[in-house]
Amino acid sequence: MSRLPYLRSALAFGLALGFALLAPTGGAEPVPASSMVVSLVVQQSCLISASEGVSATAPAVSCLHGEPYLVSQSEAPAMQLASAVQFDSQRSSRAFWTVTF
Repeated sequence: MSRLPYLRSALAFGLALGFALLAPTGGAEPVPASSMVVSLVVQQSCLISASEGVSATAPAVSCLHGEPYLVSQSEAPAMQLASAVQFDSQRSSRAFWTVTF
């Protein structure tokens, strides 16, 4: 008889026993909670509001940290215009402004 099958069985048993000894006892334990520090930095904060009175007046811009901005009057956006009649009424009653930061 060959000793090879017995040797394989002994080797498998030894490996299984070794892994069993390395395994933690008592089952799986919960990992303690971790904490981390998180910070948030607001780079810019500006408020744009309509000026009181006439619609041709530029909007009021107020930036928290004094960031530079440019206010310019622009044409009505094409996607907001459904017809020439609507365009005429918008042009006479509202001005369109662009605020660039």
